Amino acid sequence: MADTASWIAGLYRWFAYVTDNVKRFQVGSGYWNVKPDPATIPAGFDSRSHVKKTLDAIEALLEKKPLADAASYSIGGRSLSKMSPEELLRWRGIYRAEYQAEISAEKIEKDLAPGNKILTRFV
Repeated sequence: MADTASWIAGLYRWFAYVTDNVKRFQVGSGYWNVKPDPATIPAGFDSRSHVKKTLDAIEALLEKKPLADAASYSIGGRSLSKMSPEELLRWRGIYRAEYQAEISAEKIEKDLAPGNKILTRFV
């Protein structure tokens, strides 16, 4: 615990090598996700990923979107443009796919958690 207490939460990449005194062979690689210590997370922290937050925001917009809403307007020299429902639907599809990829990655990470067997064979 003390060895990793100073690690910053995030995704790390690892590599494993073996040598036969002449050549070096890569035998594995992957990612290690260091999660924040729950004791240090501030109250009210939103643990959703950027992808999930954006997907939720797009879906909230789609639920409230009036059909006759103006796409853009100007007031006092300032202008504002909004996404059309079609654009929001397109972006929702993109973010849904990214969110599903996150869920799949979390499942793989859970499957590789300590206590689960990873079978290997050296030939």
